[in-house]
Amino acid sequence: MDVLKIWSTKLPTKVKFFAWLLSRGRLNTRAYLHYRNIKTLEESWCEHCTGVMETDAHIFSECRRARDVWARLGFSVPSSLVQRPWDIGVSTPLPENVRLDIVLLILWHLWKSRNAAIFDHTDSSSQDIINRVAKNIDSWMGRYKGNLPYIREWRTWLDQFVTMS
Repeated sequence: MDVLKIWSTKLPTKVKFFAWLLSRGRLNTRAYLHYRNIKTLEESWCEHCTGVMETDAHIFSECRRARDVWARLGFSVPSSLVQRPWDIGVSTPLPENVRLDIVLLILWHLWKSRNAAIFDHTDSSSQDIINRVAKNIDSWMGRYKGNLPYIREWRTWLDQFVTMS
């Protein structure tokens, strides 16, 4: 599977572009900015994990926030899969047709949560992140005309993890 699979999803372009950057190792993580001499080493640590370099693998797999989200959903996401989102959740017994879209939404909301912590000083729980994923699925359901039964099956599955606020 290659990066072109990302562009075939029904997600908005901003999410696809994010996924493309992630798959290419080009997200502006603090570690990436440090390696490009834009941030100092002291400015390169994870917002949540003291003394740990903020790489894409850390943000989406190793950070406690990401581990909490994936654990709640029952997914195993080793850091080696972060730049290959099309390989995340392949053993899930849910429809394959839209699996990548759901995984990209989860990654997108982990990224947005990270950005909110850094720039807005707001902290999102793993539950908040899952709730936002569910809201996006609801909002973007119209994009899945041909795959509507599949996206609904994923959304129904996600209901067990969503809390109403």
